[in-house]
Amino acid sequence: MTLNRADEYCYHIDLSLLKGSPVPCYLADTEGKLTFINPAMESLIGYSLEECMGQPASTLWSDAAPGIGTIDPGSWQGTVHVRSGKGEELLGQVTTTTFHDPGGGSDIVLGTIADLSPYQSALDTLRSRNDRLGALASIAARISVYGDTRQLAREAMQAVADLLPVKNAFLILLDSVTGQLALLEGYNIPYQEMDRYHIETSWEDCLEGRVVREKGAILIEDVSADPQAVHYEVGSRSLGLIPLLSRDRAIGVLSVTTQAPHSLNQEDMEFLVTLGSQLGIALENTRLIGALRDSNVRLQQQNQDLEELLSVISHDLRSPLATIGGYASLLMKKAEKLSVEEKINFAEIIFRKTKETSRRFDDLLDVFRVSLGQEKDEAVEVNPEQVIGQALVEAGFVEGTSPVRVDLPQGVPHFIGYPGHLMLIFTNLFSNALKFMGNQAEPRVTVDYEPTESSGRMVHRFIVADNGMGIPSDYLPNIFRPFTRGPSVEDIPGTGVGLASVNRIVRSHQGTVEIKSTAGEGTSVTFTLPWKVAG
Repeated sequence: MTLNRADEYCYHIDLSLLKGSPVPCYLADTEGKLTFINPAMESLIGYSLEECMGQPASTLWSDAAPGIGTIDPGSWQGTVHVRSGKGEELLGQVTTTTFHDPGGGSDIVLGTIADLSPYQSALDTLRSRNDRLGALASIAARISVYGDTRQLAREAMQAVADLLPVKNAFLILLDSVTGQLALLEGYNIPYQEMDRYHIETSWEDCLEGRVVREKGAILIEDVSADPQAVHYEVGSRSLGLIPLLSRDRAIGVLSVTTQAPHSLNQEDMEFLVTLGSQLGIALENTRLIGALRDSNVRLQQQNQDLEELLSVISHDLRSPLATIGGYASLLMKKAEKLSVEEKINFAEIIFRKTKETSRRFDDLLDVFRVSLGQEKDEAVEVNPEQVIGQALVEAGFVEGTSPVRVDLPQGVPHFIGYPGHLMLIFTNLFSNALKFMGNQAEPRVTVDYEPTESSGRMVHRFIVADNGMGIPSDYLPNIFRPFTRGPSVEDIPGTGVGLASVNRIVRSHQGTVEIKSTAGEGTSVTFTLPWKVAG
């Protein structure tokens, strides 16, 4: 490019070439003020030539750009953000060249701008995809080490929240037997509020069910405008429902909502769908491993139960059999020398001991039958308050005639469980409390209830306490063993299997039981059951 040495040479620098150029360009004088911009530049920045004339070239840039718009003997190139008249910012690569007039006239700066926005957008997209691919690889590595479905769910949802503007997230699993969807874990939901987000409904009746049934993701851009999404929290913008796939079947749903005004896009959904496949396989493997582990634990427990059963038979039942054998031997050897009264007495002893032994066998089998898995009752809705009232009657408590004061809990929720088993638990505990009350001036039995969390799950805790005779501390370690009874109870009927039965029933339902007692002050038995709340 050459300078025109006419009187107005600084403005006649072959502007026709610049005007026809598709490359956005500008001219600036020695003070850095714009003297010209071509149509391509007008289109790029959204300002006209008239609006730019005389304005500092620096007004085009939204960030500092040393050397741009100033006279320099050489050239300069750099990347800056260009201001648009529409209020937008464009990423541009600016190149400037200074033209010097050796005749002493004014120098001039020619600048060109290459719009890098399309390339930057593609680069940002590529970086985002790379970040998410890296995140998926990291998630896969992290979730593969978890053996607990809740921990796995928390880890996966936290990973989602690290990459997306998540407001809430839910992980819902399908029970393949009942066909019900149940909430496993929630993100950004306080534990005490989890119950109101609990989903337990048929997979035919909701959006989540449609995802499971069709094994396809659903994107709702605005939950407030979709009547099917009304149960999602106010303040959420968009909703993504992702199937958790394992072996070509859906085992659950990952639900993600964003905080308004952020919306999920197609790229977000692609990431979530891939994550759903990873998570589905990991959850299924974890469930299978957990089921195998639980089966092994039950098998080991059953083996221990069988060993204990054999031990009890060989030890605890040997005494009455020895008594029967002894008196039978006397009858055989000395029958001729014994009087009729003595023979009748021996026969009565043999009959009594035989009946006692038979009752012990029956009690023993009842104790072990539940823990050996021979009870086949189906889980149904249980009204605990009603069961407790019936158990009191079974234990011999008659309201209005008994001197024992009984305090019962109110507002206990209904469960999905086994009413017969719960009846046995309370009947045994009430029977023991009433039988071993002693000579208390104000005998009392109290039942307390509270829901609580244990190992990441909701359990129901009951406490049955009395102020009776109590149990000496040296008897407590073996108190759950069949036929174990405290001292000085020979005149109180019973075979010593009540607490053993309670222990085994509670354990068969993955609950816990513990006993605290002080001789002369009373006993309290605490047990938990992880049964679901009905409804």
